[in-house]
Amino acid sequence: MAVLYPAYIQAVTIRSGVNDTIVFDEGSGSITATLPAGDYFLRGAGPGAVQLLFSICTAMNAAGTHLYTPAGTYNINSGTTVTIDDNTGTFKLDLANSTFDLADLLGFTSANESLASSQTGANKSRLVWISNQPLAGSETINQSDVVQSITAQGQSYTYVQQDALVLRTLEHELVAAFNTKEVSGGNASFEAWWRRAREGHRFQYHAATQFGGVLNPLSADPIDTFVLGEDACRAFAPGRLSRGLALYSWAMVCRRWVA
Repeated sequence: MAVLYPAYIQAVTIRSGVNDTIVFDEGSGSITATLPAGDYFLRGAGPGAVQLLFSICTAMNAAGTHLYTPAGTYNINSGTTVTIDDNTGTFKLDLANSTFDLADLLGFTSANESLASSQTGANKSRLVWISNQPLAGSETINQSDVVQSITAQGQSYTYVQQDALVLRTLEHELVAAFNTKEVSGGNASFEAWWRRAREGHRFQYHAATQFGGVLNPLSADPIDTFVLGEDACRAFAPGRLSRGLALYSWAMVCRRWVA
């Protein structure tokens, strides 16, 4: 049986007039590309209305005179790298004047503000987390919203206010330190991914095989879509295997996302 590696891809919501512009320069002055409002996922570089990097390049093609194409690498050892290629000439990004957060979400830095035929984020996108270990477990939890009253005589009265709430526990074991704990200058860790996910952003759960450390193409449809459960939002406290071995394990309870 092929080994599958989990990939968690957070949604990005684009709002008109709020975070929908990317400012860039093809050598003759600033150009503004505008993304259509909607929800996007950094789920590869191919065509797709909700695929973030493809939509960014489509907007830049419409605004500028050059031809831009997206590229990205999902690496189980070093995180997700985002690239925008200029197939016509050179360009640079303007991070400060773009309302879309190119630095925090996609990993671009000041190094991408100089003219070049290709711009690749020096940091890793924290929209995507990929484990260097297969998922250790994925168990469902049945939950009900219950109120129970106890009388002075000890009688109990139980009221089921909402039933059939299904949660899922995603279990990770023996994950490498760089893929677990946040470090300066990089966003490949689960901790960096969790800092945004805990705000309530939904994420797609995918799983894929890998070759040479790079995930093979993800399916167009996720296995499921979740938000972190309340306890998982409160704290990320992975357990270390031993003092001398930086391998970490943790579990997180997730709720299925409902529109």
